[in-house]
Amino acid sequence: MQKIVLFALGLLFTTFVFNSAFATQIQIVTDNGNVFTVSATANSTNTSASKNSTSNGNGLGTGAQIVTIKPQGFVIAGTDSTTGNSITLRPYNKVNTGTFAAGFQTSDAVQKMYVPKINSQYVYNNGALQDNAAPQSNVLAPSSTTVLSGSPYRTVSSNGISVTGPGTLGILLNSGLGSTVVTGSGLTGGGSAFFGTLVDPTMPPTAYDGGAHGYTMMTPPISSGTVSGGSVTVPINKYVSSSANAYATYTWSWSYCSMSAYTGWSWSCGYDSGTGVASVNGYASGNFFYVTSVSYTTSDGYAANYYPHGGSQSCGRGGCSYSSYGSSYVPYITLYDKSPFNPSTKTPTYAADFQSQVTFNPSYQYWLIVTPTSGGTTIGATNYDPNSQMFFKVTNLPANKPFQILQNGIVGVHGVTDPSGTISLSASQIAAGGQSSISGELDLYANSPSYIGTIGTAVYDTVNNQMFNIPASSQQIYTPFAYVLIPMPSASNISNVLVNSDTATQLPYLSKSYAPGSSMMVPIIPGLKTISFTINGSPITISLSTVMASTGISIVTPGTSSNSGYKTDGSAAQVSVDTGGDAAAIAPKDGTMYALVNAQISADTSFSSSAVYNYQQTAVQYIYEDYNPSTGWYTRANCPQGQFLASGCADNISYAPSGAHAGPLTVYVDTFVNGIMVGSQIVYNNQNPIIQQSSSVSNWSMSGSSAMAMHYPQSSASGLVQVSVHAGDLVEFYLRAHLDAYGDSIPVQTGSYGVFTTTSQASAGSATVNLSSGSILTGIS
Repeated sequence: MQKIVLFALGLLFTTFVFNSAFATQIQIVTDNGNVFTVSATANSTNTSASKNSTSNGNGLGTGAQIVTIKPQGFVIAGTDSTTGNSITLRPYNKVNTGTFAAGFQTSDAVQKMYVPKINSQYVYNNGALQDNAAPQSNVLAPSSTTVLSGSPYRTVSSNGISVTGPGTLGILLNSGLGSTVVTGSGLTGGGSAFFGTLVDPTMPPTAYDGGAHGYTMMTPPISSGTVSGGSVTVPINKYVSSSANAYATYTWSWSYCSMSAYTGWSWSCGYDSGTGVASVNGYASGNFFYVTSVSYTTSDGYAANYYPHGGSQSCGRGGCSYSSYGSSYVPYITLYDKSPFNPSTKTPTYAADFQSQVTFNPSYQYWLIVTPTSGGTTIGATNYDPNSQMFFKVTNLPANKPFQILQNGIVGVHGVTDPSGTISLSASQIAAGGQSSISGELDLYANSPSYIGTIGTAVYDTVNNQMFNIPASSQQIYTPFAYVLIPMPSASNISNVLVNSDTATQLPYLSKSYAPGSSMMVPIIPGLKTISFTINGSPITISLSTVMASTGISIVTPGTSSNSGYKTDGSAAQVSVDTGGDAAAIAPKDGTMYALVNAQISADTSFSSSAVYNYQQTAVQYIYEDYNPSTGWYTRANCPQGQFLASGCADNISYAPSGAHAGPLTVYVDTFVNGIMVGSQIVYNNQNPIIQQSSSVSNWSMSGSSAMAMHYPQSSASGLVQVSVHAGDLVEFYLRAHLDAYGDSIPVQTGSYGVFTTTSQASAGSATVNLSSGSILTGIS
């Protein structure tokens, strides 16, 4: 009768109803209206095995059982015995190459240690990190200093440049710093720091007016320009950040005095002065604004012309008259730029303590703009070669243990400590460039297992907290979701535990004394056929085919899995996440085994990327007007072909597309026969999440960004999977919900007449999958 019901179930089912997330019964309604109620044999849990079936006797007077579990956590694989990629737990994870593997569950004990400064050395001691860094000399040396507001002042020491006093100080740094690690302290509480190069390196700012107009960039006299009536035009031919940030004024003054001695000595004098707003003339060029000239018009001849000093006299019978006249100084214009700096780091303005790897281009002038806190602010830098030097180091740790390093709450590094108990990471390994935080967190899983050596099939036994390797032609990490539970009715000494598949594998960690009522949990490894061991001196062999696991309903425990990561090397962060559950049964005969699966799932992802650029242009190729001093007129220069616009020549800068992606949310049923994966079938695929996305590339701010958030509302996933089996085969059906979050890195832009270089690139992603309820109903026909 069971055969008929299950066969009908596999072909005629139309609905699959859950009572709750922890249902113990389901109802199947056939097309003919027949209703079948199926009861669960047991529920699986996250931390302990659950009974799926019973078997015949195994010689111990009790029955061995096949049980399934649902571990949650990560496995890590890498090739340098230090860092690697993390993958959420599922039965099989393919790896390209590997010299180590490690695993930990979210329930494992973890030591969370605060890292005060990522670029440093520490000694692990009793659950904490102690600073062990040698002092490093500051190389961030000032060339000149400009007070931009208030009365700040700076001092230089081996620790860095210290700025104290109210106001804002501009510091021109010495060139040739190269790659350095810059650290700022004392900023928390209102201070700020800004690194940048000048938009036009030939125009260093000489003063700052507190924000009304900006930085003083140029003060040419009107005598260098042309005068036509009351109109004055002064050539500039310089770059500023934008037309909105450009501002210009003109200032003039004149005086006149006369002395008369015809009837007696007498003096009379006159003078006048003034300031007006001038017009800034130019055009947008690349990422900046090219100022061709500044002009103004006035009805006052003294404000429009330069009159040299002079005098005259006249004498008669009554005496003489003398006069002196002319301007007291040459009228001039002032050009301001409210923001003449091009950001040289990912964070344009640091408003808190920070640490960042910065590569200073020796051909640029770098400015440090500092507004200190009341207690003072210190900023220093040390030379650093990111290709060869150590960036982060911790010694005295437990050997060969999994760890994670987090910054800003996102996991950026996964790995294992080396055999000496050391973590030693370069900047490229720790993704240090463009960090926005000086500190971080080191999570150490001191009680979690690892395997050091070339990976074949690295088996992560989550129940017994062990990891071992089985030689294999292809590299993979295998996490058993099914075990053979062998109960111990009395005190038992177990030794020589051996599992036979294609090769014999010793499991020495299972050899120990077991108390009455306890159980030995033997992981089902790929191709497992027999389990052999010695109990109290007597040899025992159990054939897996005799450990009966009946078909029926298995409830998949609800759970959530998350993963995250970041990159700062220009590549895009890619994260994936899986969650699910397993049902196992031994085929009682040859035939076709079925699995009817059902799940309630939802998911969320997020991804962001950003980049900051420097642009080095050849200025002469951007000048579209030539000044002719003999005529006082500007004439158009020849634009390169295809680059002529009404306002002048354009660079034709192109921005490659960038974007963030996620999904689709996919539910698979992975099928394993005797521990070997034989197929993976998609039973649900959602490519239409709710999307919130923003993307921008700004040619004014020299930066680009892209961000995306995707939400997959709770949905039902169901399907029927089948596989051909022989009597005695162990069949596992793994219900797996999968999701990816990834994105395109923002590339370096290209221009016809200039070169872009990136000063920082960063990307971060996260993904979370929720399994609200699920079940797997197995049968055979």
